[in-house]
Amino acid sequence: MYRSIDLMRQVQMSNLILKLGFKIIDMALYILGSSNDDKGTQLEKLTFRLLENLGFTNIVCNEIGSGGHEIDVRAEYSLQGLGGVEKRPIVCECKAHRNPTSMSDWLKFLGKVLLEEQRGNVDAYFIALSGVNGNVSGNYRDLQHSKNNIRLITGESLVERLSEIFTLKPAAEIELIINNFTRRTQTEISHCYYELEMFYLVGFSENQYTLVSNAVCYWVCNKLKNLPN
Repeated sequence: MYRSIDLMRQVQMSNLILKLGFKIIDMALYILGSSNDDKGTQLEKLTFRLLENLGFTNIVCNEIGSGGHEIDVRAEYSLQGLGGVEKRPIVCECKAHRNPTSMSDWLKFLGKVLLEEQRGNVDAYFIALSGVNGNVSGNYRDLQHSKNNIRLITGESLVERLSEIFTLKPAAEIELIINNFTRRTQTEISHCYYELEMFYLVGFSENQYTLVSNAVCYWVCNKLKNLPN
């Protein structure tokens, strides 16, 4: 049985707390997979979905360039010019590593960008799920003074886009939903992605966790709203 509570009122109060600057639980983004290769593939699929949603065209995964280098995701977008509509390519390097990406991976990416630039203008995105280390961050900052076609994207930035596509719920609301089923202390609420579906990873103080799909959370919310006060 669901506990009869005024869920929406509590959600509104929790959102107010968040706006005042008191963050209840940070929400990270994890890519699920049976292996490191699978995780990389999942991030590429997610990037494909994000680009598709943003209106990019001719999206291809795992393309081999003329120099023998592999491009994780390639796509195009349209620009209106004096001569009509022009197509501009973009390339994406996807890193689903658990730890911040190191300089070696970053330099390999810059090498690929250099080869692509020999073919013409190109925008390049380095998507690092767990961010990058200090060396990469410093190098990226210095590059911004001379190159404006290279962008560093982290998991936090991806969550903002995913929220638009999958209509994700805030941590405060997930916390309230879970409280209807258990009194255990929640220590973590994070986003998880696998095969075009979003989940919430909920961790507890007893070093236990549960995985709940975004669709199930919406179903539970609808049930709770229909319960009598």
